[in-house]
Parts: sequence; C-alpha cells; structure tokens
Amino acid sequence: MRQIVNSLKIIDQLKFSEESYWFNKPNLFNLIVELSKIEPENINFEILEKELVDLEEKVDIYFTGNEHQVRLLSADETRFFEVSRQGSNELAARQHRAKVIKEIILKATGPLNSQQIDFNNALSEREYVKIIPTATGLSKSIMDATSTVREFLKSKGVHDYDTQEFGPLNKKKIRGFFVSNNENIATEVSLYRSNGRGDYRIWFSDLTKFAKADDLLGLTYEDSKLHIYNLSRESPIQEGNE
Repeated sequence: MRQIVNSLKIIDQLKFSEESYWFNKPNLFNLIVELSKIEPENINFEILEKELVDLEEKVDIYFTGNEHQVRLLSADETRFFEVSRQGSNELAARQHRAKVIKEIILKATGPLNSQQIDFNNALSEREYVKIIPTATGLSKSIMDATSTVREFLKSKGVHDYDTQEFGPLNKKKIRGFFVSNNENIATEVSLYRSNGRGDYRIWFSDLTKFAKADDLLGLTYEDSKLHIYNLSRESPIQEGNE
C-alpha cells in the first residue's frame, strides 16, 4: 500500500493537465505500477516530467503527424500508442506499456544528459529555472511549460497558466532575450494552453538558432524581461553545425 501511495504522490507532484494522456486508464494503471517500484527520493522530477510529457506530445504525431515528424517515433513508442488506443488489457499490451514507462523512469533516476558549462558563474547568484527542449518540441515549434517553469513564471508575476483559457486566441506574448557571449538577442515568448487537453505551452521564436534538442536552458526574469541562457553551449548554433 505504501508503494501505491508513493506513486500517487509522484503523479500529483507532476501536475499534469486534467485531460492529460496519462490519465487514460490503461496508461495511468501502468504508470502507478511502475512508479511503485522506486522510491520518490531517487527520482529526478524534471527529467521524469519532461520525458512523460514528451511521449504525450508524440501521441499527436502518431495520429496526425507528417512523414518527417513520424520518424521521431521509435518502434516501441508506435506500439505503445497502438495498444493504448485499443485500450487493450491483454498481458502483451500491459507488458509493452510497462516496458516503455519503465525506460522513462530509468532515465529519471540518472543525471541530466546535458552538461552544464561554467559561463563564469553567470547564474550562480540569480534565481532561475531549467527547461530542456526535445526533438519532438523543436520539430513542432512547441515546448512544454513544465510545473517548475509554470511556478517560476507565476511567482514572478509573469503569467498564471491556471487562469488561462485554452486555444491560440488566448495566447500571451512577452519580450525575451537569448543571452550569448554577453549579447542579448531578442525573442518573442509565447505562453498558452493548447486546445483539447489544455497542455501548458511555451515557445521562443528562433529557438532553433540558439539550442538543440536536450540542451539545458536556464530562464531568469529581470527588468521585466525573460532571459534565456543555453547552459550547454557557449555560443549560438551556426547553421549546418551541431
């Protein structure tokens, strides 16, 4: 019983939207079971939330994505969506859902893949929050505003996603700057909730010139503007180079 309670506490801490794909009964069952096998203190919640929400993003690709986007799906992920769509409770289906979820949890028990560089301690005395763009998000020009990002923006009086209506007509835009080599490069920051599930979104114009998938970004809010640091790179991405 203690393990199940721990699972439910972890899921509550992830703060999914009410219509989240993870509240689909078969997926929720597997998620509860797999989370019950690990102690909460061993989990990196930033990675866990990023990976779970990224898989949720891929379900849209599975149903409506173009050929280029569909290539982002692994064979295991495609199979995951197939058995989830069918709502199958057969043993093979449950085992496959468990396998994919278990792999996500294993990623969340290790360190961040991105290596943070020094930046001469640029953020050492500043309050900041981390966010990691994924290949899925960059392909679709969206990023998920994770719970820590939402809480940071709310605490700074920038934006409250909880009071925001769904859809592009209710999108909020603010000024932001990519910070690179002490240079501020203007970007437009979009904050919104998607139609349908009400997923929490954030996007920075021209982000692909500043970051690659799995780069670690740091966000600060100073002088009424959002500043974005790439903690995995010292300079902007040059076209044609990694």
